[in-house]
Amino acid sequence: MGSVKVCVVGWYKGKHLNLGDEAFKPSFQKLWKSYTFTFENRIPENINDYDLCWFGGGSFFDQPLPNPKKIEIKIPIALIGVGLKDISPANKTVYEKAKVIVVRDSDSHKRHPQ
Repeated sequence: MGSVKVCVVGWYKGKHLNLGDEAFKPSFQKLWKSYTFTFENRIPENINDYDLCWFGGGSFFDQPLPNPKKIEIKIPIALIGVGLKDISPANKTVYEKAKVIVVRDSDSHKRHPQ
């Protein structure tokens, strides 16, 4: 049995290097030791080669996700440690397809109590 391959999309690497998101990396790796994580700052073109796609952490759903092309995500989606005070209409499909949503603040929970 091989490892579960997870692509985590957030503000990692590049111009958005975010200490909060970077803090998720060792946490995810410690909590899910049998998973192999790839951390990206945008949805990669090969997203459907992974087993799972996680978005988080952070509050970036109020703006269109970093997706240079309209890529349909066909694998299970989770939103982990995200703020959802506002959701951009461009992100509605991703939000609706999420199998798991873990918000990071009480305002997001009140607005999206899944």
